[in-house]
Amino acid sequence: MKNDRKEKFCLEYLKDLNATKAAIRAGYSEKTAKTTASRLLTNDDIKKRIEGLKEKRIKRTEITIDAIIEGFNKIAFANKGCEKTSDRLKALEMLGKYIGMFKEAESNRNIIVNHITNLKEEIKI
Repeated sequence: MKNDRKEKFCLEYLKDLNATKAAIRAGYSEKTAKTTASRLLTNDDIKKRIEGLKEKRIKRTEITIDAIIEGFNKIAFANKGCEKTSDRLKALEMLGKYIGMFKEAESNRNIIVNHITNLKEEIKI
């Protein structure tokens, strides 16, 4: 990457995925960090660089979707004394999102809301 500060932003962003903090750590002004970060994340070169860095990290650390799901399973379905309830709930939520469990519920909720809205409009007539 041509610009050292942009490269630093990409590297810093991968630490915590917080673009504003990454911009500050990369040397951009604190006053404009949020705007700068937003602008940087829409830059095609920066997006490509971040994705490339992520891919290298994934290969280097051998992170796989199966390993992540297995980890969530261990937390979610561990003996009650082993994990905090909040950890278990978060793990279950992440597993549910992964398998698409909540998409149908959201879709059904939207149908119900639309139906109620339509009924209210019909009653006014």
